[in-house]
Amino acid sequence: MQLEKFWHLIDVAIASEDKEFCLRNALNNLSKTELGEFIELQGTLETKANRWDIWGAAYLIYGDCSDDEFMDFKRELLFLGRNIYEEVIDSPDKLVNFDLKEDIRELGLGYVAQDLYEEKFLEPPSIDESVVCSEMGLRWDFDDYDECLKRLPNLTRHHWK
Repeated sequence: MQLEKFWHLIDVAIASEDKEFCLRNALNNLSKTELGEFIELQGTLETKANRWDIWGAAYLIYGDCSDDEFMDFKRELLFLGRNIYEEVIDSPDKLVNFDLKEDIRELGLGYVAQDLYEEKFLEPPSIDESVVCSEMGLRWDFDDYDECLKRLPNLTRHHWK
């Protein structure tokens, strides 16, 4: 699947009133191969967000972010749309520019493709494990104000507890 088609499917879904229903409907029209490719692209893009600075941004925004919550955050980040996703990948501190009205960790869109695949084809999608691992960058204590201010100055000033 081409990256443009992937983002088009997401854009159509997030423009809809019922995002999950719309995404599920669009994905349901894909072949087994195309749905598998959508899932693989989703995994690749999630892996790009698997970084400490993005985890730190989520922690600052929500006041906490466990490892499971971070998995959901980076998965759901895609469903804010391509522009926001790419800005966050470029600089997680840019999340301060977006009004996250709801906790994106709870959107539930990130699991639609995989769930649909398993329902339709009665098997899990094959996942390229080499896509799952990534270098996360430098880790730091998200409860250390000075360290957060140094790495994510805008988010720290805006969201510090």
